[in-house]
Amino acid sequence: MRKIFLLSTVFALGVILGLSHPGLAQQKLTVTASQQSIDYTKNLLVYRGDVEATWEDLKLRAEQVEVYLTKENTLNKIVAREQVKITRATNNIQVSCRIATYTYEDGILTLEGDVQYADEMGINLLAEQMVIWTKEEKLEAKGSPVEATYILGKEETSGPASGESK
Repeated sequence: MRKIFLLSTVFALGVILGLSHPGLAQQKLTVTASQQSIDYTKNLLVYRGDVEATWEDLKLRAEQVEVYLTKENTLNKIVAREQVKITRATNNIQVSCRIATYTYEDGILTLEGDVQYADEMGINLLAEQMVIWTKEEKLEAKGSPVEATYILGKEETSGPASGESK
């Protein structure tokens, strides 16, 4: 019975997210959790206990995930709380924080509380808060202090060094 309920929830969430964006209709979203509740009056789905959501190459883990819907049953925002970890295979992005909030309309992901960010370019950031504009591929880190580590490539030189000629 529990599996049927969970599968129907996954199906419902997949339909909701599929309807919220025309290009997502055929894409699969899978959510597993220890517990799930639905508040139809608030258009709110809440997952609790070892929550894992997978969509395309994105994986989200947290202790609690809240999915807020609009009156039209499209995605409004997602809030993940406690031990949040987000990984994305594309760009090898890995993020951890206490709270992550994604607003669908503007594509902004706000990360709060002991934020750690790393990607394939060798960028490592530590901050109290980070805002990522997913549609524009930019981010802003805030905190006191923000610590950034970059892996820079070596500059290639062509020809003899110091202006020497053969």
